[in-house]
Amino acid sequence: MEFIMETLKEAVEVEVKNYGMLMNSFYELESEYADHHRGRVGRVWNVGPVALCNKEVIDKSTRDREYPASINECLKWLDKRPTGSILYMCFGSGSIFSIEQLREMALGLEASRHPFVWVMQNEGNDWIPTAILNHDAVGGFVTHCGWNSSLEGISAGLRMVTWPLFAYQFCNEKPLVEILKIGVMVGSKVNTFNMETRPIVKPAVVENDVRRFLRGGMEANERRRRAKQLGEMAIRAVDKGGSSYEEIENLMNELIDQKKRIMMEERTSVSMVLLLNATIIRPNIDDSVHPHIIMFSSIKFSLPDRCKNNSFILFYDQHKNLFKAFSSLHRPFDYVLRDLNPNCVLTNMFFPWTYHISIVRGIVRLVFQCTNNFALYAMSAFECCRLLVDKFKSIVLPNLPQ
Repeated sequence: MEFIMETLKEAVEVEVKNYGMLMNSFYELESEYADHHRGRVGRVWNVGPVALCNKEVIDKSTRDREYPASINECLKWLDKRPTGSILYMCFGSGSIFSIEQLREMALGLEASRHPFVWVMQNEGNDWIPTAILNHDAVGGFVTHCGWNSSLEGISAGLRMVTWPLFAYQFCNEKPLVEILKIGVMVGSKVNTFNMETRPIVKPAVVENDVRRFLRGGMEANERRRRAKQLGEMAIRAVDKGGSSYEEIENLMNELIDQKKRIMMEERTSVSMVLLLNATIIRPNIDDSVHPHIIMFSSIKFSLPDRCKNNSFILFYDQHKNLFKAFSSLHRPFDYVLRDLNPNCVLTNMFFPWTYHISIVRGIVRLVFQCTNNFALYAMSAFECCRLLVDKFKSIVLPNLPQ
């Protein structure tokens, strides 16, 4: 994990040097933390949920696909169920559980006697879980607290059972449970990529938490009400006149002013430089966007054949290899920038090496953060307090709004 931690450390170091960052969040969801983060960093735009921004295009793409027979059967089964009666489970493409934990989880769910849909890792078909997640019969979501998944659950107006595994996921759990109050913890407490060192959550715990989550009463009804309200707020945020819509407009205007160039005089052209997983998202790319795909060798880095992202990772040690593969793309990325000569580069935080290339070529670099304002600040503060963390079992992070 040393190489991964070094990459994350570098990402934090260049964070304040970038022109600014885009957050896959919306202002109404965490207004106090959004203001706090902007006051600390400077240029921050909350532009999410990005999955809703091109919803019509994505919906059409999904409708045009043919569902596998097993998914059709699942959707037909859901069609016969009452609204909000089904528990949906999906732990994302990068989550790996031990066989023992999967067995204990299944036993606990069965003992709860509540109907559920459990979507296992499904290579290359991320649209299938989304089709199920947004079904009217689904009333709750068991999630690993990856921010993309959490935000999809929020956008769908769902309550959540939280089961974080590693990295930012534990920071994402906090606002879901303690601030937004739409989640119930299952009791996962050890932050580790290694499934073999992760304590097993027993069936009785799973059963009790599922029952507590689904039973009626004032607390459960309040979670349901708040989840529905947040879902409506998410949709309004990306509509014309919404907070995220306006943030995008503000960003574009600032970039135009920053470059002293009126881009609207000509038809604006947007280019995307993508890894091999472009095959997953290309159907949703607008015609005005021109993708340029750069790839790494799976064999060279001891990764599964045609590995695209962490959904292909089978073993704990392969995470390190994947990060090394990403870092190997700096030269082809530089060649693409040389040919395109773009005004701006927008990159994921896990590619900090793109900062140095952008600086050399005099290009503005923006970072797209795959988490929320609260989690990002909490992780930064945690790094500053690491010596205290090593000494004490728990600490209170300073200067948080709540």
